[in-house]
Amino acid sequence: MSRKSTLTLLIVTLIFLGFRAVQEYARPYYTLLLRDLLRSPGQMVEVPLLDDVSVRLYSKTRPYAGKISTVQKGLVLVHGGEIIAGDGYGFGVPVLQIKGKIWLASKAKIGKFVRGDTTVLSKLFVIDTREQDAAFPRRRYITGKKAGTVRVDYYLYGKTIEVRADFSAMLKYPIERIFMMNEQAARTFLYGLTVAREKIDPLVWEQPVLDTKIGLAAPKLDLSFWFEAHSKKFLGRELITRWSLLGQEKINWAGCDLGIDPPVKTFRYKITIDSLR
Repeated sequence: MSRKSTLTLLIVTLIFLGFRAVQEYARPYYTLLLRDLLRSPGQMVEVPLLDDVSVRLYSKTRPYAGKISTVQKGLVLVHGGEIIAGDGYGFGVPVLQIKGKIWLASKAKIGKFVRGDTTVLSKLFVIDTREQDAAFPRRRYITGKKAGTVRVDYYLYGKTIEVRADFSAMLKYPIERIFMMNEQAARTFLYGLTVAREKIDPLVWEQPVLDTKIGLAAPKLDLSFWFEAHSKKFLGRELITRWSLLGQEKINWAGCDLGIDPPVKTFRYKITIDSLR
């Protein structure tokens, strides 16, 4: 190989590695896996819901998917041993808007205890991460100092998940909006349902649904998930593959996010699982 060819190959290789480094910075994945190998993979607990459907709760930000790979998730759906959360937040994740900025958690502690027929999973979300404009090549979420904590307890009994959130440690801040995120993969949740089981188009997240109870259909599981809460409900679904300066980007989430008017110390709601038929 001539010196010119070698130099060309070296330049192309450096450009490729630089491009991948920028990709990894903006949407970390391999660095998170490497961190787990070198330090600790963290804790994980799994509780069965039905025959082949269960939920997992992680102390790390797993599953590492898409733009939210560095922020904490809630209860992640598992079907036949496979995670089917896509790049959704899972069930029961607090998101706060303070002084116009969106705040989330990058760290957490988890626990589990059993009380009779009820299994309680608990997660203490450490609110320390701010969302920013994700214009290339910036990272979407920036972690800083701890602002406070939000504790979320998940009570699992029968075909019900009862979510109880405690915001009391954040009341010193001028919270403008609170959301409890409930998202899994778009390939899992295909459309919304009214109480009369009429289909709802979940594409427009900005339009709140004011019904006390609303459902999401998961035909792959032959199940429906019903969200019952005294709050605004925002249905949304995105299943997109697109190209950008960061390369191929896959967006795969669907869910029912709850909008809560502050100030509020505690908030609870139920997710009930039923047959789709």
